[in-house]
Amino acid sequence: MFQIKTIAMIMVAVAITACTGSAGDKFVGKWVNVGDPDITLEIEKSESGKSFKVTDRMTWMGKPKVSTHKATVADAKRMEPC
Repeated sequence: MFQIKTIAMIMVAVAITACTGSAGDKFVGKWVNVGDPDITLEIEKSESGKSFKVTDRMTWMGKPKVSTHKATVADAKRMEPC
């Protein structure tokens, strides 16, 4: 399960950094797992538009688990819309 979530988080980060323009804005917000609404993913964009915060919330073995990841766009070429 951990590996699947890690791969999903990497895919989200790649999509956000590759599509940061108006196309990337569609990923910003709160996402809820349809099969298990206790699993959510919240993506926030900084005011500068060059960094993102991804917060993953879920219940694991009866206890709430929260993971926070930050991503920064370092290369202007990645800022081009997809």
